[in-house]
Parts: sequence; structure tokens; C-alpha cells
Amino acid sequence: MKWQGSKQLRSRSWMGIRCCGDGYFWRSLVKTVSEFRSTIETLRMLPEFREVLKRQPPSWKKKYELMVKKLSKAQTLLKKTRNSLGGHILQQTVEEALDEMSLDLFSYIEVGRIEKKTHYRFTNEFILEMMLTGVPTDQREAEIEKHFRTVADLLPVFELSGILLTVYAGARNLIE
Repeated sequence: MKWQGSKQLRSRSWMGIRCCGDGYFWRSLVKTVSEFRSTIETLRMLPEFREVLKRQPPSWKKKYELMVKKLSKAQTLLKKTRNSLGGHILQQTVEEALDEMSLDLFSYIEVGRIEKKTHYRFTNEFILEMMLTGVPTDQREAEIEKHFRTVADLLPVFELSGILLTVYAGARNLIE
């Protein structure tokens, strides 16, 4: 089955990107989660943070450890997703995507009278192709769903940010 024939993939998983500002939402979300993962890794290296964490309620420590584990497990896939969505696009990735794209793939560029009215409609398909480079056609839907599910499973990290802010404020005696 050719990529063009994968209308189910285009209409189901990929529409999540299309309906969210042509990927802006997903790109920003993945970037934020990636930065949060990096911040947590930095905190984990600080002896002062480890000491303060020991004094926290067990439920907070459990949530923290669970999210650290999830973020660590998802690191590689998160990085690939972020980079495919525009975080750090490598020339090699672009070349591979172009080489693997079906010649039957069709999309549009709408050229307006001014730059603001120009729309690169083909970018969705191209970004998707970069995410799926090297993935056999019959496994593409499962692969893209794995990317989106991984990001969705990391959304509780935002609850953790509130916990960490409270831990910091408490350690600095900013709250009672």
C-alpha cells in the first residue's frame, strides 16, 4: 500500500496537527515538555534539591518519580518528535523524507499577494514524512499514534511543575 492510500492515517492521527494551527500547538507542546525534562534532569543533579525532595509528602515524591521515569523513557521518541515538528531539522532527515516520499503525494501552496496570505499546505505532509522516515507503510499509523500517545502521556508533567514550584517556595521559606 502506498503512502497516498493511507487516508485513514491522514484523517485520524494527522488531523490532530492540522486542526491545531498546522502543527504549532504540537510543536510548542513537545518543546515545552522537552525543556521540562531537561530542567528536571538538572534539578536531579543538585544535592540541595535531592535533600528537599526527601522531606516532601510521599504522594508528591511518588508523582515526581513516576514523571521522571516517564520522561526518561520517552526521551528518544520525544526528541525525534520535536525535531520532526521543527525543533532541530537535520538536512539528513529532510533528504531521507524527500527520498522516501511517494511521487503520488499531492498538496498545495497558496501564494498570496502579500507574504501573510501565503500558505504552505504541503508542509503537513512533509513533516509527517520526516516523522515516519524509515517506517514501513503498514506500520506508519501505529508509529504516528505512538508519537502522539507518548506526548499525551506526558501531560501530567504540568502538575509536577506546580509541585516543584511549591517545593522550591517551601525550601526558601516563601510560604508557610
